[in-house]
Parts: sequence; structure tokens; C-alpha cells
Amino acid sequence: MFLPTTKNELKALGWKSPDVILVTGDTYVDSPFIGVAVIGKV
Repeated sequence: MFLPTTKNELKALGWKSPDVILVTGDTYVDSPFIGVAVIGKV
């Protein structure tokens, strides 16, 4: 599962708004198993 990154992706999932917004300088593409990507998967 990927985290939604746009309003259109939120709508496609049926979400009105996100509960939390995670902001980081790390890239999600590098590895989905480090940093904020791990927090997003929990």
C-alpha cells in the first residue's frame, strides 16, 4: 500500500482528509523500510 500524495488519491480511497500529515526530507523511493515511510505503514 502506498500513501496518498494528492487530493485526487485521497478521493479515490474515499477519504475526506488525512488524519496526520508526515513531512520529511527523506525520499520515499529510496527505501520504504526507513524513516517516515515506516511510520506511514504502521
